[in-house]
Amino acid sequence: KGEHLAETVKKIEQDLKQVLAEAENNLEDKLKAMEEAARDAAEKAKDLSGEPKQEGQPNAEKPGELQKDLARLEPKLKCLEKDAPEMKQLKDAQQAVEEGRQKAQSQDPNGKPSETDVQKGGPSFKRAQKHLEEVAARLLQRRERLVKDREIRATDDGEAPKEYRTLVDRYYQALSEDLEEQK
Repeated sequence: KGEHLAETVKKIEQDLKQVLAEAENNLEDKLKAMEEAARDAAEKAKDLSGEPKQEGQPNAEKPGELQKDLARLEPKLKCLEKDAPEMKQLKDAQQAVEEGRQKAQSQDPNGKPSETDVQKGGPSFKRAQKHLEEVAARLLQRRERLVKDREIRATDDGEAPKEYRTLVDRYYQALSEDLEEQK
């Protein structure tokens, strides 16, 4: 119960960060929240793939949780841009999770998969993990571009950004030389 409670609190914190970012309309925070959600989903997919882990066997309930996480991430990614590469990766991950979930279905009349049944879907969950890691990496690249663009913008005093200062100085020097030659 303690682990479940800790996981619930972590999810609430992430949702709160997302809501605050949306309220402030801060794109960088939105991208960071989406990246964290994608990385968390990739971690769940890794757990389901059957890779050895310190805590033991994969949790048989996680395929459903992972599908829910991906469903919550989808509308967030849709607001990036039409035909965003992250959306294609997410769709591929959703397809792999569904495939893994189908392979993991047990013959239990209650429909609850057993630990060994979950491991049968391991390769599909591994593919989902790779797609989700790619989504997270692309979101990180977007954040980095956003930060870099912010650093390159001109300052309020009208001077050129420091990255372009030498080019601007050479341009002014060339202009002044042209003016001297015309005299």
